[in-house]
Amino acid sequence: MSEVTLDALRGRPAIVLNRGMSVTSGQSAIVTQLLGGFGFEVEQRDDGPLDDLLPEHVVWIWGCANWFPRAMRSLVSRPAAARPATVLWHVEPFPLPRDSGQRWPRPTARELAKIVLRDSRASDVYSNYFTLRRLIARGIDALVAHFGYSKDYGGLLELERDIDVLMLGTMNVPHRRHVVRSLRRAGVPVPTAGDYRDPALWGESRTELVNRVKIMLSVGRFPGTLVGVRFQIAMACGALIVSEPPYDPAPYIPGEHFAQASVDDMPAAIERSLTDEPERLRITTAAHRFVTTELTIERSFARLLDVVAGRL
Repeated sequence: MSEVTLDALRGRPAIVLNRGMSVTSGQSAIVTQLLGGFGFEVEQRDDGPLDDLLPEHVVWIWGCANWFPRAMRSLVSRPAAARPATVLWHVEPFPLPRDSGQRWPRPTARELAKIVLRDSRASDVYSNYFTLRRLIARGIDALVAHFGYSKDYGGLLELERDIDVLMLGTMNVPHRRHVVRSLRRAGVPVPTAGDYRDPALWGESRTELVNRVKIMLSVGRFPGTLVGVRFQIAMACGALIVSEPPYDPAPYIPGEHFAQASVDDMPAAIERSLTDEPERLRITTAAHRFVTTELTIERSFARLLDVVAGRL
């Protein structure tokens, strides 16, 4: 990022929308810290009207526009000239493109209930898709900036890797439960750990856990998805990702940064990775280097800030 970009942004007031999350942890906290480091005057707010903002403000929305209905209505209702610059960094899943060959997933009962009740916590692929389509129809430009590695995701520790395989993620996802059951029936014992409210699965304790893991299983909400944050946590902590084949693995390269296998082939792929330690270490070493030096959150932000500065 150039000095011209920094000069254009330094000292500007920024609002980070942060739905009920801690101001010291989570991705919104990472966004807040980075903006402060780039010279913004940052304030975090929960969902609510933004009638007091000035055009020189910059509003940052991380995650999904669905989560902030009152703030979005407030922004959209203002004349374009009086509207602050707004960045929506959308990271929740979409349905895969039609040329992927994958059918759009059926909503779970929980997802259907949220859709019917118009619950702002909805983050199913349909809510995400139609919300973003409505925003794009209003003339919003879109670009891809991969959410990069942050030090909050962990690093290497000198610990014995005494856990062969781990599925880190909530198990209220039918497809994920199906894959884990299939592996267990095939003789692969897969412990699971996933609870957004469990402090042991965040911060230093999570880093210690993943540093004990040889293989981190990555299974999305439905086939073909890539779970970027799980990839980065595993790679930063030196665990090998074994994933279903993503429709689009970019920016990761299969066989170089992670291993991929169909559900039927996963038991054999896991067994190979456990017995061939040199190959496993080759991939985990390359993956760790990639996320900690190339795919960093600072680089992702620099790209976004160049675009913001150009608009301002």
